Amino acid sequence: KFDPKVVKVRSVTAGSLLSANKPSIIPSIDPNGLCLISVSGRAGSGAIQGAGTLLIIEVEAVADGAPGFTFDKEAMNIVATDAGDLALEVLPVTVAPKQ
Repeated sequence: KFDPKVVKVRSVTAGSLLSANKPSIIPSIDPNGLCLISVSGRAGSGAIQGAGTLLIIEVEAVADGAPGFTFDKEAMNIVATDAGDLALEVLPVTVAPKQ
């Protein structure tokens, strides 16, 4: 979730963890401040393993203020190919102006 009066989601791309597998990434960005992202691997691409950045979400500031980013861990559904448990760590969001 985000405050659409302060920021606009411009793009969602694969991070270092996903870039080698070239997954399908489908963002659904609601103008009221909800961004849903679906990520699925390509057939035959194999399992994703390791640690790294999952996604890069590019935002544009449209007004002064706090962007109000929140990630709802209860709404995140991540399924391993072997149905095993996954450790999901949601780090604090940092926002920096593009130079």
